[in-house]
Amino acid sequence: MKNNGFVPFMLIACTFNRERGVVLKKQTFIQGAMILLAAGIINRILGFIPRIALPRVIGAEGVGIYQLSYPFFIVLVTLITGGIPLAVAKLVAEADTGANRYSPSESCK
Repeated sequence: MKNNGFVPFMLIACTFNRERGVVLKKQTFIQGAMILLAAGIINRILGFIPRIALPRVIGAEGVGIYQLSYPFFIVLVTLITGGIPLAVAKLVAEADTGANRYSPSESCK
């Protein structure tokens, strides 16, 4: 695997130093896991707020319509967003191995 100066973004944390500007340092596995844990907790909290506020705003009939349409919406979102990360990962992997004649920056234009 060749390294063309590319470093995965999950391995680097940026800190600001007055003398040297932005300093990059590698994260440990535990630090990355803690960041993901905190993001997951914040996501759950933010996802819980509409479940409280929405019924008060739209009433019982609106909640029923919402519950009928929500599974369909989730299926659509899953189908739409599911292929994008897979396609980008495939393009980057092909460009990294040299199997593709385009670079990742050219493939994403």
